[in-house]
Amino acid sequence: MIIGDFRDVNFKPAFRPSSRISEMQLQQEKKEKANPSQDALLFVLEAWESGLAEGLERDHLANAAIFAALSDLVSAYGEQAVSLLTDQLSVRIKEGEFTFNRTIQ
Repeated sequence: MIIGDFRDVNFKPAFRPSSRISEMQLQQEKKEKANPSQDALLFVLEAWESGLAEGLERDHLANAAIFAALSDLVSAYGEQAVSLLTDQLSVRIKEGEFTFNRTIQ
């Protein structure tokens, strides 16, 4: 069960092969290399930016996103599993897992 672990997310730009490879081959390669965690995170980040652009406050977006995520996870996996996940969040936050622009000292 994968819940909320984005340590494997890779934000490097995709490799662009030569134009000799057909569009069908490119689509097949893209499907084979797809990273569902990265795809989901990028989707949420785009929605987040849209909300900010529409004038929603960051704190309101954050509270709504946390509520939506936790309530969906509880529905899918149960309170005990989600409780175990959230017990680990403090350590993961302190270790910088959720910091995109981190300065390493």
